[in-house]
Amino acid sequence: FPVTIKRLTSEPARYREFFRHSLTGSLVVLLPLGVVMSSEPSLVTDVLFGSAWEAAAPVIGWLGLQLFVGLSGSVLTWSLISRQRGADLSRAAVVNAAVTLIGFAVSVPSGIEAVAATYALTGLFFRTPYLFFVSTSDGYLPRWELARALIFPIAACATIFVALVTAQKLDWFGTRPGWADLSIRLLVGYALIALLAFRTDFGRFISANCRNLSGLRG
Repeated sequence: FPVTIKRLTSEPARYREFFRHSLTGSLVVLLPLGVVMSSEPSLVTDVLFGSAWEAAAPVIGWLGLQLFVGLSGSVLTWSLISRQRGADLSRAAVVNAAVTLIGFAVSVPSGIEAVAATYALTGLFFRTPYLFFVSTSDGYLPRWELARALIFPIAACATIFVALVTAQKLDWFGTRPGWADLSIRLLVGYALIALLAFRTDFGRFISANCRNLSGLRG
């Protein structure tokens, strides 16, 4: 696999497509996790750690927000790498790392929840916007690239978010479905989005390139 990627770097168009589709596949899996963590931190904490860790729910919520924001920003990283702008990406990484460390230093005295909140909010309001600024500093705004990379992951996130909001509204009327029923609804909605992604753009790419990638290894 690394040899395949190395050879693809000599073919910029195919490299960009391979990188984008790999990224989209990862985001379809991981972005919805950030939505669930930030929307239902108490549930996630209870499932992962048990009721004894209920006080950690706010931390899980902030980390879910950071997961969503950080992974969305990875599309900008791909845009820079695929345009041979590694030096700009490195400089942006240094600046964002410095901001993160400063945020940690300021928030540590206030406790772990403050650290998690600072990490998520600096990602939302500085690190990702700054990466966007760097990505577009050469006058190129990758609207279509961003849309193609994020359309299915965002659709999967929206499906799960709507299911969660619906469950909360039903709770106001005393008819909230059990978490087992809600889990089934989430999985069904997510599966439909993932299937749509595979059957269209992402699926066609995988089918069309498997033989080509195998040939490159030879």
